[in-house]
Amino acid sequence: MPDFDKLTPQETQALDALFDDARAHDQPPSRQFLDRVMDDALAAQTPPAQPDATRRLRDRIFDLFAQLGGLPGASLIAACALFGLTMGYAGPDQILGLSSLSDLSAAAQTDLDAELDMFQTSDLSFDESELLQ
Repeated sequence: MPDFDKLTPQETQALDALFDDARAHDQPPSRQFLDRVMDDALAAQTPPAQPDATRRLRDRIFDLFAQLGGLPGASLIAACALFGLTMGYAGPDQILGLSSLSDLSAAAQTDLDAELDMFQTSDLSFDESELLQ
């Protein structure tokens, strides 16, 4: 391959003349040539694989799971939906064993009070003199 930085002035003039002649006769390639090139290019390509219906359905389900936060998020939504359907069908009094929602609030407050009583002590102070001995 020739090194273009080391061309003689006569070679540079000859190349310039050749390029000027090519620019003067600039014409687009023929339509037949472009059609043959396109046919050859299409023949060289492999056809794209068509995904089967099962794969497309599986991909949609996986995309839905990914949008919901993965399998844990989807299972949480399914559990909440199942609980809501059960609560709507049977009613809260049959599921929770309460006669009304106010009983649920009272039961929760009673449980909270019992847990807080466990942490309460009568004497939270200490004698510093015990630490110095």
